[in-house]
Amino acid sequence: MADSKVKDMGLAEFGRKELTLAEHEMPGLMAARKEFGPSQPFKGMNINGSLHMTIQTGVLIETLAALGAKVRWCSCNIFSTQDHAAAAIAKAGTSTVFAWKGETLPEYWWCTEQMMTVPGADGCDQLVDDGGDATLLIHKGKEFEEKFAKDGSLPDPSSTTNAEFKCILQLLRDSIQVDKTKYTRMAAKCKGVSEETLRVLGAGCQDFGAICESAKVCVRLRGFHHFGVLALSGYGANQQETTTGVHRLREMAAKGELLFPAINVNDCRFFLLCDCDCVTKSKFDNVYGCRHSLPDSIMRATDVMIGGKRALVAGYGDVGKGCAFAMRGAGARVLITEIDPICALQACMEGFQVVTLEECVGEVDIFTSATGNFKIITLEHMKKMKNNAIVCNIGHFDNEIAMEDLEKCPGIKVENIKPQVDRFVFPDGHGVIVLASGRLVNLGCATGHPSFVMSCSFTNQVLAQLDILENCTKAKNYKNDVYLLPKKLDEKVAALHLPSLGASMTKLSKEQSDYIGVPVEGPFKPVKDMGLAEFGRKELTLAEHEMPGLMAARKEFGPSQPFKGMNINGSLHMTIQTGVLIETLAALGAKVRWCSCNIFSTQDHAAAAIAKAGTSTVFAWKGETLPEYWWCTEQMMTVPGADGCDQLVDDGGDATLLIHKGKEFEEKFAKDGSLPDPSSTTNAEFKCILQLLKDSIQVDKTKYTRMAAKCKGVSEETLRVLGADFGAICESAKVLHETTTGVHRLREMAAKGELLFPAINVNDCVTKSKFDNVYGCRHSLPDSIMRATDVMIGGKRALVAGYGDVGKGCAFAMRGAGARVLITEIDPICALQACMEGFQVVTLEECVGEVDIFTSATGNFKIITLEHMKKMKNNAIVCNIGHFDNEIAMEDLEKCPGIKVENIKPQVDRFVFPDGHGVIVLASGRLVNLGCATGHPSFVMSCSFTNQVLAQLDILENCTKAKNYKNDVYLLPKKLDEKVAALHLPSLGASMTKLSKEQADYIGVPVEGPFKPDTYRY
Repeated sequence: MADSKVKDMGLAEFGRKELTLAEHEMPGLMAARKEFGPSQPFKGMNINGSLHMTIQTGVLIETLAALGAKVRWCSCNIFSTQDHAAAAIAKAGTSTVFAWKGETLPEYWWCTEQMMTVPGADGCDQLVDDGGDATLLIHKGKEFEEKFAKDGSLPDPSSTTNAEFKCILQLLRDSIQVDKTKYTRMAAKCKGVSEETLRVLGAGCQDFGAICESAKVCVRLRGFHHFGVLALSGYGANQQETTTGVHRLREMAAKGELLFPAINVNDCRFFLLCDCDCVTKSKFDNVYGCRHSLPDSIMRATDVMIGGKRALVAGYGDVGKGCAFAMRGAGARVLITEIDPICALQACMEGFQVVTLEECVGEVDIFTSATGNFKIITLEHMKKMKNNAIVCNIGHFDNEIAMEDLEKCPGIKVENIKPQVDRFVFPDGHGVIVLASGRLVNLGCATGHPSFVMSCSFTNQVLAQLDILENCTKAKNYKNDVYLLPKKLDEKVAALHLPSLGASMTKLSKEQSDYIGVPVEGPFKPVKDMGLAEFGRKELTLAEHEMPGLMAARKEFGPSQPFKGMNINGSLHMTIQTGVLIETLAALGAKVRWCSCNIFSTQDHAAAAIAKAGTSTVFAWKGETLPEYWWCTEQMMTVPGADGCDQLVDDGGDATLLIHKGKEFEEKFAKDGSLPDPSSTTNAEFKCILQLLKDSIQVDKTKYTRMAAKCKGVSEETLRVLGADFGAICESAKVLHETTTGVHRLREMAAKGELLFPAINVNDCVTKSKFDNVYGCRHSLPDSIMRATDVMIGGKRALVAGYGDVGKGCAFAMRGAGARVLITEIDPICALQACMEGFQVVTLEECVGEVDIFTSATGNFKIITLEHMKKMKNNAIVCNIGHFDNEIAMEDLEKCPGIKVENIKPQVDRFVFPDGHGVIVLASGRLVNLGCATGHPSFVMSCSFTNQVLAQLDILENCTKAKNYKNDVYLLPKKLDEKVAALHLPSLGASMTKLSKEQADYIGVPVEGPFKPDTYRY
């Protein structure tokens, strides 16, 4: 285009070839062109953008143009432009482009202003902004124009010593003298912005904060060079693109200072309190993109062999995770620094050593900063590094490495080895090699993230622009606030990218999608064998050493006896680790009654040890029948001399269900005299529940009503689902559901006034959900298979059904043991994650006859059907690590005509079909890790159970002592989640990095945390 300004139009032909290649790798954008191109939704509109001017961005620009937009573009970073990409776009006339690699600061801000200045119009209709500089300029421009109109004062570049701020103030000063309302009109014209990375204005240069005090859009200052609107990178010192900025935008919106609606594309659903993040941007760009581009850029820049080197990654957020796995995958020995105890504990669970930079600075070969904070790698650090240590940054901006201090160091010499590779030589003769001048190494020394990953990110941008069109331009549905793309669109983005990876998606049946239920089983005696108590006590003593969180809770809270005189009852797997939890509650003063939440999960020596010690009254043994199981649950809940427990611990929701259903049927009986009818269902478990309640009402007509009034709150771990037939019988009780969905059900009940007491959702604490589900299953699945079968896992083909947190742990465990792992999935986002980790996504039908080991980890029912098992190879192993037993169609298998069952040993059965071939089913299709082994290791369970103790203390403070909580669902505060992680780090030899006051202020967190918002996905 005539007014484009790029470095060399002669590069256009090369750029066009690259664009053509990139299109093949960007299926999401190509699908958007195909779907929306014919209707030209952006026809006649100006869409302007500030985003790295790369080949991938070129495909985004041409997609917006293909949908009818007139586009103007600049880069959001002075070094990130690929000049051949800018030339190709400019020459094609697809967009007016103002961008070249190596812009000066005045040139950068000139380009930004030119991009925003639309000839013949007041500005753009919609805006794409990565870093927030364009958003900043509109807000600051309008503010200074209003100030000029009020008192005639102009922006004063001499009021700051910061070079970049001088540029901005000079630009606005010049603008106002030419056009006094340019940015005011621009703000009115712009209907909305899709923000990608929201940058921070921080404490580094407080003078500009003082100058611009009234504009809360400039909240934190990055330091020097690039700065931006709101929080860029890393909430805590660990993630490049996160949350503070969104909070700032929300604050602005709340104060009426945000000038137009903003779509948060970086995190999409990241901040909806009831939902999770948009994985197709935040996870794929940050984890998988950095995993690809970090080693690529280091190798291109230095030709150094990464294998065998010691590599340090500062920060273990999504970006840091991608970097750490990349460097380990390339053969480096990787160290991690972290300020956030949860992220640090995750790093430990992945086998990384967590250190402080000071501990190892003289031993590391390659340093990568990925924190989003400033001066992570200081001049003092670099002085102590070994000769020719490589230093780079993969954060969005340049001040993670103290480049200004390095450049001004007395006696420093700079040797330019090649473009973007400089050796800084100290007076003593040793030097450090700094890549990309401390800026984004993957764009400075390589070509950034691969096209496929950027297709995910940029398809979200297109959808965000369409969302703005519908809800801001055509209609006024959005106020000046921050919005998130719907989860359905997130899944759509993922689904668009799966075919090119050869992934086959599993489809739910109507029954499975309607599914809201699971079977169980039950007892009639307290424990199986008190003679096992001594053995159990020895195991409990060993477990205490591995459960530092619970032991710390005893030490901290024991002396004050907070639960003194209270009855705390629990339904949770009666294992050795649960025994330590029970004795912790007792050590804090509680009177405890307990049962198991699964008929096979009890460890009889644990139950005997607890019962013999008198720590708790226990009703649990391994292998309960269904009537026994529900008898145990009722006995646990029935407190002699009291109406019930004061507080409840519940894993699976059965105890919560019984109280709600009991009260419901008691009210029905009082109203019309009708009793629960066991004959109204064919389901064996529902028959047990209805019979139990029928018998109870005939003895005590208000037992569960009084129990509900007595119970002040419950800490729920895994929330179960009721099946369709019982749902019809018990239609009003929505209390049960598995995990996240269950929480939605509880919230629905609370909204309808049906929840009888407050519930603390322990399952979604990070130190429960990630550690128990991912790392616990990673440990216990291969352990249980090996104990049960003595089969060599290495070399086998293993299928994991489901790639949620549990499935991820299982998949990595089986791959780690040498298996060739296949994944089945219904969710395109999880399927795409599996593909990014190198797993093949298939349907069960495609591979059922070739797989050696099947593991179901979905939370749904009949995942592995009788027809599947008939087609399996002889002696295929089938197991389930979901909470209940009907993921494998055991009832159909047991009733199959001609089937024979050979019991090989306890919990290992071979089902032989009439044709002579058989399948080996572990733990009768129930939890294999508790049926065939001892469950998750004590250390992981210490994390989960410390949350339970803190949840019970939270209920005590907010429900029992005070009435701060309504009958609703609550999460533990992030501070407590981080405390749980911190309690477990010393035993792993982890050393935590401490923020300085300036660094903490820079990213808007307290020095001691919490370091993340409640909705952050680790």
